[in-house]
Amino acid sequence: LNWLSRQQIRAMSFAELAAMNLPMPKMITVDQIEAAVQNHDEIIKLQSQGFEAYSAGKVSVAPVQSMGQPPFHPFLAGGDSQTCVKSGYVQGDEYYVIKVAPGGVPENASRGLPVNTGLMLLFSQRTARLEAILFDEGLLTEIRTAAASALASSFFAQKDIQAIGMIGTGIQARWQLRLLKAVTACRKVLVCGRDSGRAQQFCTEAAAEGWEASVATAEEVAKGCQLIHTVTTSRGPILMKDWVQAGTHITAVGADVPGKQELDVDLVAAADLLVCDALAQTFERGEFQHAAAAGKIKRDAVVELGKAMSQPELHRKDSSDKRITIFDSSGVAVQDVMIAKMVYEAVAVKESGSSKRART
Repeated sequence: LNWLSRQQIRAMSFAELAAMNLPMPKMITVDQIEAAVQNHDEIIKLQSQGFEAYSAGKVSVAPVQSMGQPPFHPFLAGGDSQTCVKSGYVQGDEYYVIKVAPGGVPENASRGLPVNTGLMLLFSQRTARLEAILFDEGLLTEIRTAAASALASSFFAQKDIQAIGMIGTGIQARWQLRLLKAVTACRKVLVCGRDSGRAQQFCTEAAAEGWEASVATAEEVAKGCQLIHTVTTSRGPILMKDWVQAGTHITAVGADVPGKQELDVDLVAAADLLVCDALAQTFERGEFQHAAAAGKIKRDAVVELGKAMSQPELHRKDSSDKRITIFDSSGVAVQDVMIAKMVYEAVAVKESGSSKRART
């Protein structure tokens, strides 16, 4: 190493770093993020591109880090509280993203705090410098998750469904409905929740957003809906095989750590098509972990969404297509990369326009 190289790689002092007057990362607020995520069609399109890149081997994703849930010791909040850390990047792209997603603390509502929170860190692949902190309070995770569900349902659900089933009444269930508006004209929803009061409140809020919503049991949802989204923290089956009618598509969102489960393993085994966001996760922390462990399905029976989208023979044809199809969404870092980059660039464009107007 020459002298310059040795100078470059040695540890720098606080004084030297201060003298460099390094730029601070851009701090992106909730208000800025809200303004950048109004186009749900564009969000779904970008998620589609992300899944395609992932399944083509063009995305590097680090192992998911989970805390607060088994096999780890619970947090002080107990219950469903957990933190997930996901990170990755599209090869050849400008950025990589690290997302921290804590949540599952319903007691926060009485403290005047959100039940879920979180942020995304966007780094430059070229300099390894932190370019932006997106203080999204977990909303970008909610939106990108719902966008993936809507994307899958656009390929595998019937086009003329008469009712949507929503099992779960939390924040993510609300976003599921909002993003579904972009892919289906159906506005009737049957809602199932553990707490009847919360289920009714969900229906009231859904009605204000243009839905014809009513409370139902899980069995009533299964028997009355052709499209069902399960969005819970359950660790046991909620939706049973004998309830589900032919021609139904199910998007299972809740299972994102080992042990969580929403679907009867016999229902999974009976499905005609099994799709997941990531094969690397679905058998370890996704919905299909239980059916695979029970020997009900083989690992090669599941196809990734990024590949299934380009195989029209797998898509729902019409109402005569009586297959039962299931999509397992455990959440992949590429989803965070796509939405974080979208927000960052949208904010940069808006600020650039403001600067130009200020100079004229």
